[in-house]
Amino acid sequence: AEMARKAAEGKHAEIERNEIIFRLEVTKKLEELMKDGSDDAAIEAGKLLAHEIINNTVDNTGLMEVVE
Repeated sequence: AEMARKAAEGKHAEIERNEIIFRLEVTKKLEELMKDGSDDAAIEAGKLLAHEIINNTVDNTGLMEVVE
């Protein structure tokens, strides 16, 4: 456990100012919908993205206050 903690400490993610990082399950679902390629899949992807951005995003820029 100590080795894993030390290895994790050495890894840092660089996040750009206006970058959104989605949870893995959301990314996988979006990839499935992209492969489907249908209009219904595109609508479902849009709904999923809107839900994630509005409900599951930590906004460090203050942009969400402007949108709401």
